[in-house]
Formats: sequence, structure tokens, C-alpha cells
Amino acid sequence: MRSGSSRSVGDVSGMGQENEKSGQRIEIRGLVIPYEWDPAGNLVGVAISTYDENEYIVEMSDLARDLMGWLRLEVVVEGRIRLLEDGTRVLEVLRARPTGRPKGTVTGG
Repeated sequence: MRSGSSRSVGDVSGMGQENEKSGQRIEIRGLVIPYEWDPAGNLVGVAISTYDENEYIVEMSDLARDLMGWLRLEVVVEGRIRLLEDGTRVLEVLRARPTGRPKGTVTGG
């Protein structure tokens, strides 16, 4: 688990983790990364790793499954955050779109 800040919907600046609340809607930009595998080694879960070193575990749903096809691509995701007791951030995806930028591409915001 990485710590740091996230972005609220419509805000391009970071805001500290202490400001995040369960149920809060946020918009984040980052890379889709593999997170969880089944016993046979098949990918079954992804996370979003943001450029400010936060990690959001994606709560799987039909919409979130699209993200599995966008591994290592930059995406913008709007969703609702759920904070677990251990500080883990789980994201219910409400909207997602790839930016078209491959991994390692630096963006201005």
C-alpha cells in the first residue's frame, strides 16, 4: 500500500489522504496495474496506481472488468472511494476512460 494524496472530482491538484472519506466521489489519473490472481495464475483484479504514488484497488464489477483490458495504460477513473480500517483504498468505478497514453508517458496534470 502506498500513501500520499488523491484528487477530488474536477480538481487537478492533489489533496491529502487525511481528507479522503468513505463514500466520497473522486477522479483519479494513473496506470492500470495487475493486483490479484486466481490459483491458476489468471488475473482477477486490478488497481490504479496514481502518479502521486497512491494505489486504489478496483472493486470488481462489469464496468471495472473493462479495466482489465487496459493494463499498463493511463486511465482517468471516476468513482466512489471506500477506506478500509488498514488504510487500503477500494474504488467503486462509476466511469473510466483510457487516455491513449502508454505507460511511462508523462502528463501535465
